[in-house]
Amino acid sequence: MIKKITIDELPELIHLADKFYSCSDFLHSFNSEIWIKNWTAFIKTDIGVIFGLFGEDKKYHGAIGAIKFPDINGGFLIATETFWFTEESYKGKGIYLLKEYEKWAKFNKCNRIAMCYLADSMPDKVRNIYEKCGYKLSEVTYIKDII
Repeated sequence: MIKKITIDELPELIHLADKFYSCSDFLHSFNSEIWIKNWTAFIKTDIGVIFGLFGEDKKYHGAIGAIKFPDINGGFLIATETFWFTEESYKGKGIYLLKEYEKWAKFNKCNRIAMCYLADSMPDKVRNIYEKCGYKLSEVTYIKDII
């Protein structure tokens, strides 16, 4: 079952964040206090949303988080995914999270939806999913640690 996460439920997702961060060398320094503080603000101000994949065991096994904002050049609304993770035993069900995110973006009158993936975490598989869902490659991002 897909559920919209409330502020009170944010701590229930920390175990997923820990697993997500262990999947990539690009991710580091996860701070659950900062994560909860930021997502509390996003949810309170209706800038962001998190949908969780809730199992029969009454635990979350996947989640997708997204924020919406006006394009800095055109002013139209963009929704962008900030994380999407599903535990291995629930793979295949994560697509329901993506579909719920797309519905949220449409409901919020976003003109564009953005998805991303980590270059070292199943890039071919995720790219194929995006392309099957109608997404087009638009930009490649490079990161350099300077500290």
